[in-house]
Amino acid sequence: MSKKKTSIQKFYEGKVIFLTGATGFIGKLLLEKCLRSLNLKKIYILVRVKKGKDQNTRLKKLLESPIYDKVKSLNPNFFEKISILNGDLTCPNLGLSDEDIKILINEVDCIIHCAATVSFVEHLSLATKMNVIASRDLLRIAKKMHNLHVSISLI
Repeated sequence: MSKKKTSIQKFYEGKVIFLTGATGFIGKLLLEKCLRSLNLKKIYILVRVKKGKDQNTRLKKLLESPIYDKVKSLNPNFFEKISILNGDLTCPNLGLSDEDIKILINEVDCIIHCAATVSFVEHLSLATKMNVIASRDLLRIAKKMHNLHVSISLI
């Protein structure tokens, strides 16, 4: 007996998502939900080097979280839909290479931007880079995308 697909599942069928903040609290939940509930073609995630750990090490650690146990049991190869893009919100264009920007422009249907600093004691210059300038740079990239769905909501 197969379950009827929801309108959200139908919308995202075969789509490509670019997710920022996948290693954070909200991003981790969104990544799991997308992998478990949606039949995506691919999901690109922006990951930076942190505390001497490279992006692949950070992704491996992320996917070891118990939150991914259900998706692992439903689809042991779920990780094949994840592609890491090396980047950093504090750098121009999110630290993305020109090649990665071209990939995003040509492939992405939907951006979920949930990367930010949420520290109340962050230096203003760093908070501005991460929460304002990075968002502006992402919007500039998004404007070049051919088939992008735009929606704004709060969490």
